[in-house]
Amino acid sequence: MPYPGIQIGIEVELILTAKKLRLSGHNLTDFSNKLARFFNARATADFPRMYANMDKDAYPGVNIVTEWSVTGDGSLPKFPDREDKYALEIVSPIFFVMPGEQWRRVVQNLWTIVAAGYHIKVNQACGLHVHFSPPGHAQWQLQRLQSLCRSILFFESAFEAVYPIHRRDHRAIKELMSPDTRLYAWNFQNLENGPAMTVEWRRGPGVINADECLSWTELVISFVRAATEFGSYENLRTMRPNVESFKAFLTKCRDDLNEQHRMAPLFTNVTTTVTPVAMEPLSKQALEKLRSLESEKKKKKSLMVRKVEKAQELARGW
Repeated sequence: MPYPGIQIGIEVELILTAKKLRLSGHNLTDFSNKLARFFNARATADFPRMYANMDKDAYPGVNIVTEWSVTGDGSLPKFPDREDKYALEIVSPIFFVMPGEQWRRVVQNLWTIVAAGYHIKVNQACGLHVHFSPPGHAQWQLQRLQSLCRSILFFESAFEAVYPIHRRDHRAIKELMSPDTRLYAWNFQNLENGPAMTVEWRRGPGVINADECLSWTELVISFVRAATEFGSYENLRTMRPNVESFKAFLTKCRDDLNEQHRMAPLFTNVTTTVTPVAMEPLSKQALEKLRSLESEKKKKKSLMVRKVEKAQELARGW
């Protein structure tokens, strides 16, 4: 079957400190609004705008699909306002991984402008998430989803070797694909909203520049494309679930849509697979906090889901 293309959305979690007093804020909302104004004053007309969206019920911008959004996240650390540093999440426009699309330039522009006005840091609580789905209002084909799941399980130990050590503390393989919550390596929960919705990869570490962001994003794109095209049982049975086969699998889709050289830094000194280790049982306090966080997230759709839904409406001509 012909390759249908893919659309993606990127979420980056950062800890920012303003380089100048005029860019600092009294609280997260004030800080985020100043960040958006700073960004928009420097982004040229051929790049997307940015808007702070702290109230996820009301989008303040012009087009939620094509603009950067700044928001908070309950899983990120909170700092005293006097420290003037804030943990926040920046959510990308919907990008189309298709011939002629310049989405990587848009990502690079984001990091260039933010770094001009802010010190960028991350800690182990910060992460990078990549959502992906068929383009427009196209639906997932069951065969492609099955191939994706099959490939995730087949190459799990090779994938594990690429992750930083602090991102390996996850659930056992039998719970790998989100049976009842979104807080897993591969989140399939959004498919409950319809067969055109996103699958989300959540294992990326915090990143501090465009190169790191694009390296992990390229890894996801290359894997998803290879998995949905070549992840049949017949193809996988001819491979071995080791690092070398994993690298070869990632390069199966060789065309203008991928910039596979960007993945090279992720495989530095990575030669052997790593067996996933089951996460230690959560303490009662940690479990209650997790349940509270999940409850809050379920009350409102994520910004990325809202962006995808709006993109689908536009594709249908509504």
